[in-house]
Amino acid sequence: MIDTEPMVTWSRWMLVMALGGLSACASARPPPSFENFVLDKTPGADAHPGAPAVVLLDRATLTFYADGSDPAARAFLRRYLRVKILRETGLSAADISLPYDPGSWIRNLIARVTSPEGETREVSKSGMADVEHAGGTRAVSFVADGARVGSVIDLTYDLEIEDPRFTPPWPFRQVLPTERSELAVVVPPGFEVDCRLTENGAPLDRPPERFEVPEGTRLSWTFQNQPPIHPEPDRPELLMIAPTAHVIFMRAAMPGYQDPEGFSSWNAFGDWFLAEHPSWARLSAEQASEAKAVAGDAPIEERALKLYTVVARDLGWDPGPRVPLWRAVAPSAESVLDMKRGNHTSRGLLLTALLRAAGIEAQPAFFAYRDRGLLLPDLPTVHAIDGIVSVINGPRGPIVLDPSQFTASTEVPPPRLQGTRIVLLGEASTELMRVSTSKPEDSLTEVELKLDVDREGTVSGTAEARLLGAEAGSLRALLLASEPTQYPEIVSGFLQSRGAHLSLDAVTVADVRELRRPLVFKGTVTRAKIWRRAEDESATLELGALIGGTSETPRERRGAALILDAPRVARVRARLLFPEDHDLVDLPPKFETRWDGGAVVIEARSESRRRLVVTREHTQSALQVPFDGYPAYRGFLIEVRRAETAEVTARRPAPRTPEY
Repeated sequence: MIDTEPMVTWSRWMLVMALGGLSACASARPPPSFENFVLDKTPGADAHPGAPAVVLLDRATLTFYADGSDPAARAFLRRYLRVKILRETGLSAADISLPYDPGSWIRNLIARVTSPEGETREVSKSGMADVEHAGGTRAVSFVADGARVGSVIDLTYDLEIEDPRFTPPWPFRQVLPTERSELAVVVPPGFEVDCRLTENGAPLDRPPERFEVPEGTRLSWTFQNQPPIHPEPDRPELLMIAPTAHVIFMRAAMPGYQDPEGFSSWNAFGDWFLAEHPSWARLSAEQASEAKAVAGDAPIEERALKLYTVVARDLGWDPGPRVPLWRAVAPSAESVLDMKRGNHTSRGLLLTALLRAAGIEAQPAFFAYRDRGLLLPDLPTVHAIDGIVSVINGPRGPIVLDPSQFTASTEVPPPRLQGTRIVLLGEASTELMRVSTSKPEDSLTEVELKLDVDREGTVSGTAEARLLGAEAGSLRALLLASEPTQYPEIVSGFLQSRGAHLSLDAVTVADVRELRRPLVFKGTVTRAKIWRRAEDESATLELGALIGGTSETPRERRGAALILDAPRVARVRARLLFPEDHDLVDLPPKFETRWDGGAVVIEARSESRRRLVVTREHTQSALQVPFDGYPAYRGFLIEVRRAETAEVTARRPAPRTPEY
């Protein structure tokens, strides 16, 4: 299925046009039409090994205008997309979905299929349907009937944008390989826009080509031979990876027309947001009194975390998919409490209102999760905003509280926001702030295994664990969304990812709902046949039978950065008692390895002739593995896996032969 997107040294391309005539109204535009191409010159499957299909052309022209019948600025984007199916696996490319945001709509859509023999067939409009799409958007969906391997699908349409302040970003790279992607921005007289390019979460210094045209000034970018963005675990969102154009409408000044202000700065966007939600902080007298009672008379940090816990843990979620801030419903704090549910925007606003009611100075702040979007410092990239957090001034500096996550700590900022830029929303102006990265030791997982093994290799015993900071928040998020019967499986999976290899049969969790406390649990362990080799006079086991992560070999390469959890320390200690007549005789040496973002230490020692103690400590200090740093990280993981295959040998007497 093709699910398309309609969309430090800083380079800035801002265009201000002098006052002049207006563009022609939308009704005067010629409708989109198909373009000819030479089928024999399109690439075959050999040109793109393994690719199911290829984007031959994805071209868009974004034009700002003022319709003579409506005194307001508008924009429309005309798009032309051509895709060729290369293999049977690419037949799903004939299932087309064209998403669009509320406040915009798709017009004049036409599509056709060119067969491998060169015959063309236009897709019937009767099969095109307007349907709900992810994230609260809508989409026009249809099937390009008759498409098969070797077919080429052409489609073109106009995306009408009612409010140009919310023009969607344009990615030049997609999940399919793209031979050519173009974006042109036509700015008529009287309009002012700002354009930026980003790639891999950073600014991209690539000025546009510039031409004077009858309609005004045309800015354009062209990218060729873009590789596909493959689905990969823990990679950033597509718009964070791809070269992406952000076109920001700043203002328009046209004689005889309204003077609609765009978003020339974060201050301008903040003013718009406050005007749209003037009652966001309103609470009833009873609710304000209850906030004071919940917070109590403790120090400011403790009072803030008490209120944070109530919102993060007890407030339900609005039904449906996550909606970005600029389209989110944000009623008053009073209404959010009455409805007992909120979204990524209203939750942060509610927490800010409750903190203020309790006498704590707090500010709301726009945020973008580090795996999803980037907030530029001097240009409001509105589409990237995920929601609102609350920021207070603690004794040791600002404290960022995200009630959409479960990390209740003054030492550990919200894990998905660490290292990002947020925009504080003040009464008179906005302020940019960088969210700090926490120390590894402030997010700790400690696991203690006390085990016995019998002659046949069956292990039994207990496990105890204590989690702090982001580690406690991550596991709590899983547990609070699950039934207690699922706890053993969930906890076992989490501990295995932290280096405790054994699965738990039963788990008792303490204080799972008390977000400000460490997460503590106990469990029982039973596992049969841990011996790697068992002979009459000796038994051998791998360290990885007790400690170690997944045994899977890490993938050879990646196409994007690998997003990691918050910095952490995972410390596992396994005590294994051998049978009475066994003696430990061979232990591996201490192992230690590191990469730029962390280290692992593994050590095995004997406390007595039959008691083995194995420890594994993994320290992670990085927030992500950059694309070009993945080979070194993969080598680090392979070294760790190899160390976990080291063996411990115990000598034992041969089994007795029964006498009759």
